[in-house]
Amino acid sequence: MLLAPSLETSWGHPAIWEKLLSHYAQEAARLQIARIYADVPDQPLLVNTFSQVGFKPYTRQTIWRLTHINRTLQALPEKRARSVLIRPQHKEDEWNMRRLYERVTPLPVQHSEGVAQSDTEQSVKPLILDWWQSGNHQTYVLEQNGDIEGCILLGFGARGYWMRMLVDTLNPDVDAMASLLQYGLRVIHEINLSRRPIYVGVRDYHGGMAALLGEFGFAPFTDRARMVRYVHAWAREPVFQRLPALEKAVGKAIPTTYTFPRSSQNSPKVASILLGAYSSTSTTFCR
Repeated sequence: MLLAPSLETSWGHPAIWEKLLSHYAQEAARLQIARIYADVPDQPLLVNTFSQVGFKPYTRQTIWRLTHINRTLQALPEKRARSVLIRPQHKEDEWNMRRLYERVTPLPVQHSEGVAQSDTEQSVKPLILDWWQSGNHQTYVLEQNGDIEGCILLGFGARGYWMRMLVDTLNPDVDAMASLLQYGLRVIHEINLSRRPIYVGVRDYHGGMAALLGEFGFAPFTDRARMVRYVHAWAREPVFQRLPALEKAVGKAIPTTYTFPRSSQNSPKVASILLGAYSSTSTTFCR
């Protein structure tokens, strides 16, 4: 939410931000957080500072702002919005809204936002279904022939209103987009007592929306870069290593030879001497 000191000040420096962000990444790993997101102004200094600590841009968007809603609604022709069914979103619409998101959103963006489920993590809801900002929100869908062709999320904040649209910008139906946008403006107009500004984010793959927003009185306000950093947590797993079995040491028999003495003339005498020595030894042993 806040990094201080600001890089625009004389005592601010990118190295301070890099140290803070690197330390937070370590804390995120300890808390088992899988991804860290940053929505920063699309300026080289800010984008490069976040890139130095592992963040990567996965999409860019232009924020459009409308300040005179009364003047816009009065200037809109009635034929611009045709009669289509626009109703509040129900719980059972989430499956079709997810399918619409997958059809119109590039796959790298889906992976970055955690919507495309992998084998190692749990899939999360698309942004059109998940409002994590402060304040209330309402979501309306545009239904044609039983299918959801578009939806719009209206977020009500303390300083303004946010409109998040999801339509098929690859095969745009300009009239349906205009009807959905005009419906959202009328809903805000009914409760816009303080005349707060209205903001719409248009990503770089949302073709055809810039001209439509210009027709409704919106003007470009700022450019943003959405960045993500994947947190790599340390994992400890036991590794089993096989040891060679120790063989029992078994001695081998050493062959030898024994040669009896040859017979000679003194053989009886020799035999008696040997026998006497054997007996003497034997007697001594027994004692």
